[in-house]
Amino acid sequence: MRLKVYAVLVVALLSTALVGCSDGGPERFPVKGIVSFNEEPVPRGWVVFLAENDEKETAVIGSDGMYEVSLPAGQYRVGVSAPREMEETGLDAFMAEAPPPYVPVRFSMPENSGVVATVEAADENKIDFPLVLKRSSRRR
Repeated sequence: MRLKVYAVLVVALLSTALVGCSDGGPERFPVKGIVSFNEEPVPRGWVVFLAENDEKETAVIGSDGMYEVSLPAGQYRVGVSAPREMEETGLDAFMAEAPPPYVPVRFSMPENSGVVATVEAADENKIDFPLVLKRSSRRR
């Protein structure tokens, strides 16, 4: 008898968990592209997409500079973070200065990077991020 009660409870809990996994959110569309800096593919890091409702989604950048993610259609502010790996290990790594990232830190926060993207309600969205630093127009 106890076994049946436990079995019923387990089935009920699993059913509730599975229903909870389907949030009924907006339809998502595939997005992929290449992240580059100064015309070179960025070999690691992540792309952060900040939606107009302040929800964030993250995509990992592969060694070839490519990323893939599924997002609801809409406008996004985008940030790219691409730290380099430390060559040192252990205590040496703790004491060493971090190497500069593949992409300047100014691009890392979607709120102020100046990078934007529009995801369309389509079977494919190819959105590349060819990042470059613009030189100041001020003369010295």
